[in-house]
Order: sequence, then structure tokens, then C-alpha cells
Amino acid sequence: MTEAMLRGALVPTGLLLPLAALGGWLADGPAGAGSAVFAVVLVAGFFTVGFLGVREVVKFDGGLSLIGALLVYGTQLGILMLVLVLARDAPWVREGPVAVAAVAATLAWQGGLTAGWLRGRHQVYDLEREREDADRDQAGQDGAHDRRAPTTQAKEET
Repeated sequence: MTEAMLRGALVPTGLLLPLAALGGWLADGPAGAGSAVFAVVLVAGFFTVGFLGVREVVKFDGGLSLIGALLVYGTQLGILMLVLVLARDAPWVREGPVAVAAVAATLAWQGGLTAGWLRGRHQVYDLEREREDADRDQAGQDGAHDRRAPTTQAKEET
């Protein structure tokens, strides 16, 4: 499922790249085109790092997932701030095209991610857990383990 989600997010964001470049060019010439491309690549990189990082974090102990996700998010923000600080004085960066392209790329990413999730396969039944429950129920028939409520058990015995 995660591959469908990642592909679903990267494809529309990638398709936005030439449109953003064209829009940036029309708005502010070559510097606008470069700014728009920079913004789309930055947004795609930001979300890809977060997606892949969280995907790895949730493979571990559930109690550590929130801490891991916060660590991933903090790393994303740190990298983003570093890139923005380094690029703020670049002569080719134009604020308008960066802002418009970043918003458009974010919307494309989120829309594609949602579409990928909707197209993905989702587990609705856990056969292994069902087997474990059946084994537990079988062990309960000899009196070693009974999950029934005492009121139900008392009614059956009378």
C-alpha cells in the first residue's frame, strides 16, 4: 500500500514541475522559472523524507512510534530551514513563484497521496490473529481459560 501512496503522490507532483516552470517563467522570467522548480523539488523532497521516515518508524515498537515520528518531523523542519536560509539570498529566488509553486506542489502531493491510499489494498481481516483466538478458545473449553462473562456462565450451568 505504501508504494501506491508514494507513487500516487510523486506522479502528480512531478507532472506539476513543467507547469510550475512555465508559470514562473511567465511571472518573472528565468528567475521565476528557477524559483518555481526549486519550490516543487523542495516540497517533494520534504514530504518524501517524511513519508519514508515515518514508514520506517512504524515498523518498530508501537510505544516508540510517536517519538520516532516527532524525530522525523523535527529532522524535516531542520533540513527545510537550512535549505531556505541558504537560498534566501540567491539572486534567482523570487518569492511569488516560490510561494505559488509550493502551495500547488503541496496540494498535488496531498491529493496524490490520498488517491494512492484509496487505490491501495487494505487489510480488513487478520487470519493469523483469528487462528490465535481460535487456539485460545480451544484451550478455554477444558476450563483453563474462559473469556465468557460470569453471568452468562452461571445461566448455562443452571
